[in-house]
Amino acid sequence: MLVVRIELWPRGEASRKVDLAVIAVENVGGTAEAGDYEFAVSHQVRAGSSATLKPSELLRNPRAAWKRGRVRGYDKQYGAVRLLHWVLQAAFPSRKKPWRGNR
Repeated sequence: MLVVRIELWPRGEASRKVDLAVIAVENVGGTAEAGDYEFAVSHQVRAGSSATLKPSELLRNPRAAWKRGRVRGYDKQYGAVRLLHWVLQAAFPSRKKPWRGNR
């Protein structure tokens, strides 16, 4: 299982970190070359909350996840970072109008 935690570190202090979100990715099949993965993205946790985000619960409990989905046929030679990119694209498809920055 691949787990990505998004944390806020106030003033860069790890001792004060707060979980904001978790992405869990689990291999559910495929071949040695191409994998199939299920993923779940947590709801955003409010800053200051003591909620602990457990990746296994996120994948198993439909109510725990904000976004869920599957990536099929991922070429494993590209590694974990590109898999995360595919997961994010599947969870958050492109908008019709691209973001244009601060205008």
